[in-house]
Amino acid sequence: MSPNTRGCGRGESHRVSYEPNISGVPDPSGLQLRLDGTLTTLGPQGIDLGEGARLVRTGAAGGLEIDFPDETAAYVTPLYWGSQGKWYLNLDISHTPALEGVLGVIPKVVGCRIFRMGHQWAPMPGPIPQRYNDLYKTFADAWRVTDKTSLFDYAPGTSTETFTLRSWPLEKTSMCPAAGETCRACQSSCGRTCLHPNPGKNMHGDCRF
Repeated sequence: MSPNTRGCGRGESHRVSYEPNISGVPDPSGLQLRLDGTLTTLGPQGIDLGEGARLVRTGAAGGLEIDFPDETAAYVTPLYWGSQGKWYLNLDISHTPALEGVLGVIPKVVGCRIFRMGHQWAPMPGPIPQRYNDLYKTFADAWRVTDKTSLFDYAPGTSTETFTLRSWPLEKTSMCPAAGETCRACQSSCGRTCLHPNPGKNMHGDCRF
């Protein structure tokens, strides 16, 4: 699973986003906080978002707490992965009454998935191809963020589609996806560079993968 790299939320009357520099250029100095699309500096008193919602700093460096009118509290802790030049976020949610989405109650029906507007399907399909289509096509598209529903801020010329990879995950994978000479070179290289004195079939296959 990929780490969270940005966060956003909506109160009764304001939209908050906390993202790496939207230019795409790695910026180790910190994340960009925007309120309703405008770059914002968060002071020690925080920001009143109205209707009982507020935005304040936490004790962690760059940490945020967003309190929503329904008593949900979201805690965001940013961390910088220096070797990769990337920010990622730890997200914690408490006291939420959510019934849908990733924060909603997990249904007891095995294999059940919740779609928008309360529609469900269950039980889990038997054939693997049908499971793949239901999960990564039908279910994923039902919850996919669009330009109309996204709460994030985007650099000019980019949109939700810029960050959407519809070909992932692959339905079928191979331990050696390359063909011909490329594949043989890959196998040969793994055989020469493996540090284990007796790598065996599985370790050699893992190296090729």
